[in-house]
Amino acid sequence: MQRPTCSLEHLIDQIDITESEREAVKAQVRLAESTVDALAAVASGISKLLKPLIHWKAGKANLANR
Repeated sequence: MQRPTCSLEHLIDQIDITESEREAVKAQVRLAESTVDALAAVASGISKLLKPLIHWKAGKANLANR
C-alpha cells in the first residue's frame, strides 16, 4: 500500500494539543494504518480464492453455450 508523501505524524505535531493527546492520536493513526493493511491483505486473499471459481464458472458457461 502506498503511503502519502506528507507524514501524518508531522501534521499531527502541528496541531495545538497536549503531548498526551498527540500520542493518543498517533496511536490511533497507527492502528488505522495497520487495519487498512490487514483489510487489503484479506481482500487480496479473497480475490485469489475467487479467481479460480470465476474461471471455472466462466468455462462451465462456455460449455453450456456450445
